[in-house]
Amino acid sequence: MKAQYTGFEPRGDITYNPSWDVASAAAEISGTSAQLLPVSLDVLNLVFEGFVIHFGVAATREYVEFERYAHNIKKIETQDSVKIFENGKTAYETQLDLGQHIFALNESKSDWSFRESRDAGTFVCNSLYYSSLAQNLNRLFIHVPMMKPESAQALGRKIGLHFDKVSF
Repeated sequence: MKAQYTGFEPRGDITYNPSWDVASAAAEISGTSAQLLPVSLDVLNLVFEGFVIHFGVAATREYVEFERYAHNIKKIETQDSVKIFENGKTAYETQLDLGQHIFALNESKSDWSFRESRDAGTFVCNSLYYSSLAQNLNRLFIHVPMMKPESAQALGRKIGLHFDKVSF
């Protein structure tokens, strides 16, 4: 089964969101689809089929980070943190072997460094990942740093080619 991909639209002071170019390029190289998502908690209502890789931008991060956990917490701008789902689990963990994927991508000699993260944040990225993992633990969220469109497209092709070799 091939991966489906999602990325986010620009929002606020992020006038260019590379996550969409990464998702689009990964889908194109894989012959699958990509879905452009709003930066809104409306994403909690989405239902996904099969294996999905979500991309989001983490403007202050320097690495491409594979998220292990999604936590049942959200914080929107000046609000206090609250649960995403009142009766939901504290956290979900992806069932994917992140170490294997990170190792393979780092060994492939590229312009990016791939790492594991255990903190998907408290905003829309984490909320989407939490909701998605609640549907199927065989999913992944990848945070990408800020980059130019050409780099985002190259990264997307690299990730798409990598995950095309994996069975789910």
